[in-house]
Amino acid sequence: MPGNNSALSLSPARARLIELLHEIGYGRIVDLHVHDAEPVFDPPPMAKRIYQFGKDAASRPVDSRQGLLLKKKVHELLEIFDREGSLHIEELKIEDGLPVSMTVTKKGRA
Repeated sequence: MPGNNSALSLSPARARLIELLHEIGYGRIVDLHVHDAEPVFDPPPMAKRIYQFGKDAASRPVDSRQGLLLKKKVHELLEIFDREGSLHIEELKIEDGLPVSMTVTKKGRA
C-alpha cells in the first residue's frame, strides 16, 4: 500500500474494512485483529453504531474498489497496519465513515 492512494488497489480484507467504516458512519469497531498488515474478520469484530441526530447519519455502502482516492485518515490507518504488521485494535472510533482514533494492543512490547 505504501505510495498508493487508490481504493482500487486495496486487498479484499482492506476493502471490506473500508466498506464497514462507511456502513457504520458514526460509531466504533471493537476487537479487530490485524495480522500481516491485513484486517482479520474471523472472528468478526463487533460494530457499534452511534446515531447522530441533526447530521446525515444515514450511511450508504460504498464500493471501495471504484478507483476513488483514499481519504487521508484511511491512508494513515492503513500505513499503521503496514508499519506495525500485527496488532489488536481494541476500539476504532469512526466519524462520518472515517477512522478518527484507535486504541491498540501490540504483543511483544512493554
